[in-house]
This record gives sequence, structure tokens and C-alpha cells, in this order.
Amino acid sequence: MNRTQKGYYYRLKTRKWLVAKGYDVYNAEQIKRLYNKKTRQVIFNKYDIMGADLFAVNDEQYIHVNSICNRSDISSHIKGFLKFRCPPFIDRWIVLWTPGKRGEPEIIDVNAIKETK
Repeated sequence: MNRTQKGYYYRLKTRKWLVAKGYDVYNAEQIKRLYNKKTRQVIFNKYDIMGADLFAVNDEQYIHVNSICNRSDISSHIKGFLKFRCPPFIDRWIVLWTPGKRGEPEIIDVNAIKETK
């Protein structure tokens, strides 16, 4: 499984986990189509909206979620979240899935990290 496939797999796993917790979950990634006139190729570029893979909403909470499976990627995802201003009532989570481990993921609250700095 390559890196892109892993990303899609863990995003889907996070979506199912959040739906089971009672959230409405929406995709927060956008794909842009770019055309190179010289080479006559179409290039697809995917990027996260406000640094998130998913938006999760229920009656009490609004969350921007980024799902990962590699602990070494945490700092880059935190920086991606902190690039955008966000009101304090919106939670920003990094959901860390450990490969081969079943059960609940580890949740890193970026708002809590931001307050300690």
C-alpha cells in the first residue's frame, strides 16, 4: 500500500469511527485540476481545506480532523493547522492510528498544544 492509499484508508477509518460516535462527517479536501499547456498534461492537485481532512459536527461540537498513521508526521500536521486562524469554539484534532493496533485511536488536541505555547 503506497502513501496515498494509506491516507485514504485512515481517513475512511476515521470517518467511520466519528460516525459511530454520533458525528456528521464531511470531506474537507479539495482537488484542483491544472492544465500544462507546454506538455498538454492535466495535473490533479489535492489540498486540505484549513489543514483538515474532515469536518465533524454534532449538537455540541464542531471539529476539524486530520487523520494520520505515522507519528513522525505529527509536527507537520500541527503546523498545517496553525497556519489558519480558527475561533476557540472549533476543536482541531489529529487522530493518530497505530498500524496493526485495534480499538480507539490516539487524539491530539491542537488547541491544547497552542495554549501551552
